[in-house]
Amino acid sequence: MLDTAFLVALVIALVEVLKRVGVSSRWLPLIAMALGVILNVAVKFVGVELWDLILKGAAVGLAGSGLFDLGKITIAGK
Repeated sequence: MLDTAFLVALVIALVEVLKRVGVSSRWLPLIAMALGVILNVAVKFVGVELWDLILKGAAVGLAGSGLFDLGKITIAGK
């Protein structure tokens, strides 16, 4: 089964794709959070309460978008 680290990496990749196709950076954190929720619920729906999955998914999405921005700032110096 997919673990949280993989989901974070997947959200990072999807957000980067959305950036490159021209989605406004204003919406990317919200999109990342929604993607995290959707992916987490889709992967781990069986036997776990939905609320826990939604919170975990939001954390995955926000971590994914924040991790990318941190890396960009650190490496590129932007």
